[in-house]
Amino acid sequence: LTACWERLEAGVLPAWKLGMIADLTLSLPPAAASYVDQHVAHVAHRVGPAQLGRIISEAKALHDPERAEAERSAAAESRHVEIGLAHVAVDGTVHVDGELDLADALDLETAIAQLAEQQARAGSTESLDVRRSIALGMLARGEQTLDLAPDAKPKERRKVVLHVHISDDAVLGAGGLARLEEARGPLTAE
Repeated sequence: LTACWERLEAGVLPAWKLGMIADLTLSLPPAAASYVDQHVAHVAHRVGPAQLGRIISEAKALHDPERAEAERSAAAESRHVEIGLAHVAVDGTVHVDGELDLADALDLETAIAQLAEQQARAGSTESLDVRRSIALGMLARGEQTLDLAPDAKPKERRKVVLHVHISDDAVLGAGGLARLEEARGPLTAE
């Protein structure tokens, strides 16, 4: 992290911040650590954890593709949905937690947002959060829309459209990174 070190010596980068960056890049191969150094040094004094994490993910994907693929594969196995029926609150609510594939999450977000908006248009005075929770239950029962216009024909199911930007290397089959307009952070082209 030579460029970051120079910023420390110039009095621009606090030692604790350089220590944090060093800790997070310690397990990277030299080329990946150099990539992080090159892309972070000029903003290291104000870079946040999320932005730093994205740059480190880019560095791994570009300079340690085997590790990036192993992490991607492990992350795919972490998908889950837990419904805390064993811990029903006295008020009758239950905690729900999950980790989804991006495409599934985008579909779920769209469906919940649409049903919550329909509830508001139908006169619901519940808060947005409450309407969203009700919408999730509606989806569980197969209710895709509210019957606001009985003669209206059903909506066609939405197709998932992701706007993916990939590097020249990825187009040529040499690996590389992809970026989505719908979400932050880099993805491997695979």
